[in-house]
Amino acid sequence: MAQARDGATTGRSIEALWRAGIWILLIAALFLRGKVLYVMLYASVATYFLSRYIANRSFAALQFTRDLSAERAFVGERIDVTVSVTNPSRLPVVWLLVSDEVTHLVNVVSPRRAVLSLGPRERKGWTYGVVARRRGLHKFGPLHLEAGDAFGLAHLRGTSTLQSGLIVYPRIHALEDLGLPSSLPFGEVQTPTRFFDDPAHTIGTRPYQAGDPYKSIHWKVSARAGELYVREYQPTIAVDAFIYLNLNEAEYELHLLEYYSELAIEAAASIGYALVRDRQSVGLVTNGAVPGQKDQTVFVQSRKGSGGLTEILEVLATIECVPSITLPQLLSETTPRLSWGATLILITPVDSPRLIDTLLRLRRQGFYLIVIIVGLDPVHKEYLHKPLAPGITFYHVQSPSALKAIHARAG
Repeated sequence: MAQARDGATTGRSIEALWRAGIWILLIAALFLRGKVLYVMLYASVATYFLSRYIANRSFAALQFTRDLSAERAFVGERIDVTVSVTNPSRLPVVWLLVSDEVTHLVNVVSPRRAVLSLGPRERKGWTYGVVARRRGLHKFGPLHLEAGDAFGLAHLRGTSTLQSGLIVYPRIHALEDLGLPSSLPFGEVQTPTRFFDDPAHTIGTRPYQAGDPYKSIHWKVSARAGELYVREYQPTIAVDAFIYLNLNEAEYELHLLEYYSELAIEAAASIGYALVRDRQSVGLVTNGAVPGQKDQTVFVQSRKGSGGLTEILEVLATIECVPSITLPQLLSETTPRLSWGATLILITPVDSPRLIDTLLRLRRQGFYLIVIIVGLDPVHKEYLHKPLAPGITFYHVQSPSALKAIHARAG
């Protein structure tokens, strides 16, 4: 809630006419001494001062609120913004023009200004819609105000300092729309050593043994066999997946910096969503800059579920491509914090020779690596068809619009 401020300015031409009229009535009353003239003079003076007093007092007391239908949204989603005005005084507001200031990063789809008239202690408002067209933290406000009285004596202007924020997440694409296979080789690693059983992957049944959990009993098979049987599950190692997003400005083509950096961010969001949907743990490491954070490295710990995805999307909503450390440096600094066998999904505009050396070293340390190139053509195109080494996979991502154009030409 915020109050109107910045004072008022008077409609000079109308005010001058009123003053001139009052002076004419005063002179006429003094010389002609007519009773009617005195009544008109008193009424004019009272109207002049009372109208201005009511307009100023009621305008100064106004209170405002702004409510968004959601504080988080994805690119392309519509958000309804409701602005409410309360007149807590006992004096009316004859007319009030309220205009909400909106960032240019959203499209306004209905009027963001309204003319209202409020009685004593009355509350009114209106709703307008916006569609987010870019990710980021978008600001609404301040409110710009104009008001006046019924006679045109007071023309008041002011602003309300009320501000609101909307966080817009990057667009999420299906992996196929980015030119990636729908099932990438990340997540849990099968192993003959039984670390834990994965209940999502049944590989057979066996007779019940003392100590087997009752929830593993396969009742249908047990009924047919006449004795208890339990399900056998695929033994797996639970490993973490980390998305490494390279936003070092120097590694992008300058004339395509915005396009490919946004594509890299959207690819990171899409892969994070796909992992969480498949019930995998996912984290984020990037050398981009988050407003208000001094560190050059952003590290989001790997987590399962919607909470982990939300944390990643919050970072991706406001992350910026800036001059920073290189991807090989980022990997060298952060991989010692990761568990053995983790899958690293590297999203980068260039596969430099130094990065190739780093990948081979990390593979020898037990990491699995997926390299996603979002630049023009990969430096090492041969690795798109023939793996650099077992456990290192390369992909080349293109935007959905580019893929549609390719498919159209092929058709």
